[in-house]
Amino acid sequence: MKNVFFLCGISICIFTVFLLFRNQQIFGGVAFIKQFQSGIASTTGATAYTIDWSTKKLQRIILQANNVSIAINATSSTPLDGERYILEVCQQDPAYTGAFFSTPGQLRWAETTTTITTTVNTCHWILFLYELRTSTYKVLASTTVVMY
Repeated sequence: MKNVFFLCGISICIFTVFLLFRNQQIFGGVAFIKQFQSGIASTTGATAYTIDWSTKKLQRIILQANNVSIAINATSSTPLDGERYILEVCQQDPAYTGAFFSTPGQLRWAETTTTITTTVNTCHWILFLYELRTSTYKVLASTTVVMY
């Protein structure tokens, strides 16, 4: 292999490899990495969510129902090995209470699990690292932030 070049932008990363062979012919290859994106995918109003990381690596759920189910898994969530993902769960209205993870076997918590509080005007930020070898998400950090 002669040279390896990386060219990255805001919403797409292009990986180009040029190979130099004995007869001096140059061949090139281009691959697009789908999940190099910016912005937040925000949703509200449902009683059950299946997180799909292919839309955005930062997902926001604004709770507007009671006991909201959140599914994060190795299939429908379309994770990439070694990729970091952030989930934000916000509580804006005192009429709605709580959320829970419907796929706890897919999540590995560093210390203790996160309880989504029912305190109004707060958001929970949870940082995940996906590991393909075990088909699990390692929860690296979790915090609660006051919105206003």
